[in-house]
Amino acid sequence: MREGRPIPKGWVPDSYGELRLNDHGILTRIPLLPLGGEGTENGGHKGYALSLMVELLCSILGGRINHATGHFMGAINIAGFREPALVHAQMQEIFAFVRDSKKAPGYDRVYIPGEMERAAEEENRRLGIPITPPVVTQIQRLNRELDLGFKF
Repeated sequence: MREGRPIPKGWVPDSYGELRLNDHGILTRIPLLPLGGEGTENGGHKGYALSLMVELLCSILGGRINHATGHFMGAINIAGFREPALVHAQMQEIFAFVRDSKKAPGYDRVYIPGEMERAAEEENRRLGIPITPPVVTQIQRLNRELDLGFKF
């Protein structure tokens, strides 16, 4: 919204009406819908289940049931299930299968989660972090309002 682009369908519930940003340029009190959006047509029920699982792990296990930001860190001892080298080798096989699957029209690659972010990080380290003009304006305004004194 800050950049003048519409929020994609399925990101927020239609029942909230016209969306607005607050004085800080933040969309508030509007829940983001889980993966798949509302209903079952696009798999929203599956995204809802994943979202609820994350909420439970991040709130109840941490003792924070007020829907504030919570965190959950977990670790799985792969060796407790199978030989780690075998698990990693089979993961690479699955990744290769996913990468080699038929691509959607207009796409030439299927990414494994984290690959796009890693490529973006490498590019940002090389070229700098891109900031859109509306974000620059917001940063400059907050810098003035909060008297942060940054040269930007």
